[in-house]
Amino acid sequence: LTGVDPAGLDVLGKVEYLAACARVESRVVALKMLAVESIAAEHAVEQAVLQQTDVANVADAGREIVMSALHVSGLAAGNLIEQADRLVNDCQQTLHYLSEGLVSPGVARVVGEETRLLGREQIAQVEQRVLVRAGHQSPGDVRRCVKRVIALTAPELFAEQCGQAAKTRCVSVAAAEHGMAWFNALLPAPLAMDLFAVVDADARAAKKLDREHLSASDGEVGELDSIDIYRADAFVALMQNSGKRSNDLGQADNQPTTPRRANIVIDLPTLLGLDDQPGELEGYGPIPANLARQLAKDATWQRWITEPTTGHLLELGRTRYIPNTALREYICARDQVCRFPHCNQPAKRNDIDHAIPWDSGGQSNPDNLGSLCRRHHRLKTFNRWQIIESHADGTCVWRSPAGHTITTNVVPILTQVPETPC
Repeated sequence: LTGVDPAGLDVLGKVEYLAACARVESRVVALKMLAVESIAAEHAVEQAVLQQTDVANVADAGREIVMSALHVSGLAAGNLIEQADRLVNDCQQTLHYLSEGLVSPGVARVVGEETRLLGREQIAQVEQRVLVRAGHQSPGDVRRCVKRVIALTAPELFAEQCGQAAKTRCVSVAAAEHGMAWFNALLPAPLAMDLFAVVDADARAAKKLDREHLSASDGEVGELDSIDIYRADAFVALMQNSGKRSNDLGQADNQPTTPRRANIVIDLPTLLGLDDQPGELEGYGPIPANLARQLAKDATWQRWITEPTTGHLLELGRTRYIPNTALREYICARDQVCRFPHCNQPAKRNDIDHAIPWDSGGQSNPDNLGSLCRRHHRLKTFNRWQIIESHADGTCVWRSPAGHTITTNVVPILTQVPETPC
């Protein structure tokens, strides 16, 4: 690589050069992890002999050696030793993928962090299902996949962890610069998602109203504040008027707020109490079976039919919507997020795009439709990004302006299928 000048390559060559650099970086990091673990293991034995204790009781062995070799702080060296220990001794499949340049260092770090409470047999099951696609996913995508698989492979541990975590809920405030402060709340996921849904709905309604007022005014239409600012104002208004709202955050002065709906996906045996597979909370991820059943108790149900061997969505029940609306609802539910590589903009906020344009003969069916956020919809329309394959399960293949192809896979709606990679 050092003998190649990327400036002399064509666009596709530059992309391949960058990808090759990333593979080399992964291989070097794998070697680095092996070296760090070797140093830590050797010094752990020495310290155990000196302290007349068990090796397992020796913490941060070799930290000072790593600090001096890498010129990092003690905290950074300790974190690196911990990461190396997990990869070398517990996450051996992940280390292999890293050493072959098949996954990024960020992905390897995520697998190590998220599986730290599992036994080696459970870790191996998680790696087997996650690493198949991890080379084409961002660390954030992999983190969500690992969480789903852990919820499936260790449901009792997952439920116990969620129960313990609920006891840590809190609200805090911290100073920020220039007269600002952070107001933070750690809440159970369903409550947090419900609260955000209220704030987001109120913010979007307020912004829409302001836009209509500006459009109706005689003066020139100005630039509106970002949706983040509107959400902040909506949150303040919600808190200041909390006495007028009921505890379920859904009513003010006995009148419903802006309509909203949160999707909870749960299989029928779990809903009936015959199984304890985790449910899926839209926009968040897996939740324990008991919590999913509790949330589904008073819900308005809609039938989602999935393919039994892959868990991909095949059909939505048509009892509530006219066909056009049902098709849009189906695409949003199937894709979950924007189908551009590594974009996580929620599908319900996105455009429904034709892979083959309508005016070029493209059909309005699940094979040809998909969710694209406005930015990537414009990118596809005006910047020579193309979808060259589009499938009914939501999977699609992109071609970049440089000619590079990228496959985007949709995470199955239900991941309870044992051999389905996430």
